[in-house]
Amino acid sequence: MHYEGLLDRKAQYERMLKLDLWMQLAKALGTDLIQTPSNFLSPQECTDERSRVARIGLQQIPPTRFAYEALCWGTYVNTWDVAWDIVKEVDMDNFEYRLL
Repeated sequence: MHYEGLLDRKAQYERMLKLDLWMQLAKALGTDLIQTPSNFLSPQECTDERSRVARIGLQQIPPTRFAYEALCWGTYVNTWDVAWDIVKEVDMDNFEYRLL
């Protein structure tokens, strides 16, 4: 949660460390899929950048996939059609939309 476009560099660094742990946990559990929700921090805390997580996942062997979830209370993404537009914009094989 809260991986998209964090403006606070310290918080962003801490999230990336946590992401590394999630990817290790996924491998230990025998999966390559992690669900990540849209950000719901204030616009003063985040931007609409969202491809960084997918790029990091592509560096894993095998690549880590991310199921992107649009939260109805998301700051920038709060409907399924906006989430689908983002998946197309990111345009990486490991970043997909899941309707849950």
